[in-house]
Amino acid sequence: RPGRQCHSLPKRPREHHLVINWGRMALPNWHNEELYDNVVNSYESVRVAGCKQLSLEAFNAHGVETPEFGDVEWAYNVIARGGSVYARNVLRGHGGEGIEVISSLTEIVGHPAKLFVKALDTHKEYRVHVIDGEVVHLQEKRRRRSRIDEDSIDYDIRNHDGGWVYCIQNVNPSESVIHNSIAAVEAVGAVFGAVDVVMLEDGSASVLEVNTAPGLCNQTAEIYANKLVNYFNKE
Repeated sequence: RPGRQCHSLPKRPREHHLVINWGRMALPNWHNEELYDNVVNSYESVRVAGCKQLSLEAFNAHGVETPEFGDVEWAYNVIARGGSVYARNVLRGHGGEGIEVISSLTEIVGHPAKLFVKALDTHKEYRVHVIDGEVVHLQEKRRRRSRIDEDSIDYDIRNHDGGWVYCIQNVNPSESVIHNSIAAVEAVGAVFGAVDVVMLEDGSASVLEVNTAPGLCNQTAEIYANKLVNYFNKE
């Protein structure tokens, strides 16, 4: 708890401890039903959020706006109609790992990926930090200023290597972005998460994923700590 000094963490949490599950899917060796009630973000919610296919299915089941997705036959039809898809070769990847953009019928035939997601005409992309049904922090993904050469910017896979960073100044997402971000965290069964969501030209939103172990700066980490302690005390 805040204000208490601790030189070494106990091997097992005690009844009064709040356990913040930062992206762990497997049950720890100290797990028991009594202590499980004090774990924020269940291991099952992390398992669902961390798998691209399971999370998209959860979004659909709970009415969260998300890109269309399907198998290779579905992807073939999307491309045949003039669209493009993202092949997710790694279902539990991070930072764009295993993503492949496909817009050719010859490339899609026999493709081994199990999940394909329809490419959207993205206007803006946000990371919306949600805790207990409340948006606590907003970031917008923008081109890194050091990337002056337009040809070096990857507009298909917007990660750090492609020249994109998260910014916090003048971030103004639509109501749809906010609403769907909160709903996405609830859909995977989590208490907190950093939602990656795109906004289209008309202001509508499409949720990509929920991160249950997002990278945090000092200021954001303090926000998380305070909000999660409040959540625990409320319980």
